[in-house]
Amino acid sequence: CRALIEQDRKRGSKDLRTSNDIGPPPVYQHHRYSQDEAFWVAKAIEKLNGQGMPLSEIAVLYRTSMQSRALETAIRRERIPYQIIGDVSFYQRKEILDLTAWMNLLVNTKSEPHFRRAAGTIKGLGQTYITRAVDNAFKAQIDFMASAHTLSTLSSTRKVTREALRGFVKIVNTCQEMAKDPARLVGVLGEIVASLRYKDHLKATEKKPALLQDRLDNVDEFIRVWATYVQEEQSEGREPSLSAFLEEIALEWEPREDGRKVKDAVSLMTIHKSKGLEYDSVFIVGVNEGIIPHVRSIGDSVATSEERRILYVGMSRPRRVLSVTSYTYGTGFGNGPAPEFKPSRFLPESWLIRK
Repeated sequence: CRALIEQDRKRGSKDLRTSNDIGPPPVYQHHRYSQDEAFWVAKAIEKLNGQGMPLSEIAVLYRTSMQSRALETAIRRERIPYQIIGDVSFYQRKEILDLTAWMNLLVNTKSEPHFRRAAGTIKGLGQTYITRAVDNAFKAQIDFMASAHTLSTLSSTRKVTREALRGFVKIVNTCQEMAKDPARLVGVLGEIVASLRYKDHLKATEKKPALLQDRLDNVDEFIRVWATYVQEEQSEGREPSLSAFLEEIALEWEPREDGRKVKDAVSLMTIHKSKGLEYDSVFIVGVNEGIIPHVRSIGDSVATSEERRILYVGMSRPRRVLSVTSYTYGTGFGNGPAPEFKPSRFLPESWLIRK
């Protein structure tokens, strides 16, 4: 920690000392893929717990909230109880619920909850007409998208609402056609986001810059998850589908036990949320250039200094064991290659790797 923060010449030197017995040296582990990193952390947690360390004394820290998705997947598969501090699980975040509602609607246009949620993301379409479309569907015994189309043709429907309904129907029809074409299936989720101008919607409604970036990152991460699923299924000779993907994530992310909080559970959180907290063992994951320091800070000395301080906060959380990890390849995006990362510049500064 001291070696890291001493690189910031604008801050005074911090001579950290502990009253605890001298523990093991920090561990640094580099992985080829981000998924490998997540499963290594899960296995390391199991090992620590097997050696007698309570899960409640173990924390996993990350720079941005979207990084929790891979960790949650790995930890759930190992059946390790966990809690997210200051946030909710990846698939329970509003933007992810919006997009999964759209995917479900493409599969089943008779699903009222998914129709209502998807319709709620359409600019110019208010709750009055959404409810009218639902009521009309039940009365005429037709699916909700057919009802939306019917309302879009009525002169009694306001012009701005007619246009919104037509746009809604067009997006659904376009994406359903894409989903039938194996060559275009991978682009379905990206098409939804682009057609809705969903990122513009987030920019207009989320006033806090840090939270906005987290939400945008979550959207991109979900697009990557979908693309990876499609590509892996096709490479194995299987036929990927929206319904199979949705079933997979529903099974993997179903509520644990009866929903009650588990006392002995691993804590997952962003480094920001860890201020003032201490644990016997701390993992800091994704310590890559472009993640920490964040890509937005690169080239800005003041912002880079703040990123260094953030990592310093994380590295000073453990009482006994510190483990730091990085990886080379993240999850792929669309049809493009998986993004490639280098270890963070802060790792040699903290003496975890050689310069």
